[in-house]
Amino acid sequence: MNAANTPSKSRLTIVLLAAALAIFATKAPANISDLTAFIQRAEKMAQLNRALRADVRVTRADGSHDTAVILADPGRGRAFVAVESDGFRALAPLAWKPGVAIAKSGAGPGAHGADDPLGALGLRAADLFPVWAHDYTTAFISDETTQEKTVTIYGQKEFPYILFVVTFDKERLVPTLIKYYRERLNNLVRLRKDESFVMVGARPRPQKITVTDYTDNVTTTYDVTWSEVGTFPAPLFDEKTFATAEVPWRGDGATTN
Repeated sequence: MNAANTPSKSRLTIVLLAAALAIFATKAPANISDLTAFIQRAEKMAQLNRALRADVRVTRADGSHDTAVILADPGRGRAFVAVESDGFRALAPLAWKPGVAIAKSGAGPGAHGADDPLGALGLRAADLFPVWAHDYTTAFISDETTQEKTVTIYGQKEFPYILFVVTFDKERLVPTLIKYYRERLNNLVRLRKDESFVMVGARPRPQKITVTDYTDNVTTTYDVTWSEVGTFPAPLFDEKTFATAEVPWRGDGATTN
């Protein structure tokens, strides 16, 4: 009897294995597609869709404070940044491409990368757009709860970071924590935490940003007041005039040309 049943059991095993592989083959792409769709929605939510003003109060680790203003214009693909303490100004790119900056020393505008610190402010242009945005075929879920989803995303070769680990609020589709890894998969160099979101320009924006730079082991806190505007004064976005144009420190930059 055992000999007679052996072929039958073998055939049953093969059938069950084939069925399992078929189920995996049909479900795996769907899972990958679901994750990609989730990250793409979060990416869209993080992108600037309207002209915004951000008034920033900086609190450094040593207890000192600073003030900065950021005028972000997605139509121009740039943000005007001015820092009060050191006179730093920049036309910062809203993508992984070069921008220009000038310091208080009076030197002419020079190249400024999207990941270069914006003077004494410490934030980068890369903090103004979804830095993780690219091909998500290799992304995977690192952790997940009922409220959050943590996703590991590999950076492109031209990125300054090799890896991003991003924790998203699943309901609001916004990143609440971003870990930046440079050169090696275990080399965590920067951590950003976003809190106290408010709706501005039909998108949730953080009113509190905390950044830890592990290279210098320094933590800086940014309290941000957001406002939606029409258009900004043209001289602030002209490479020939942004260095000398009057900075609208008290909100009077929300004007229409």
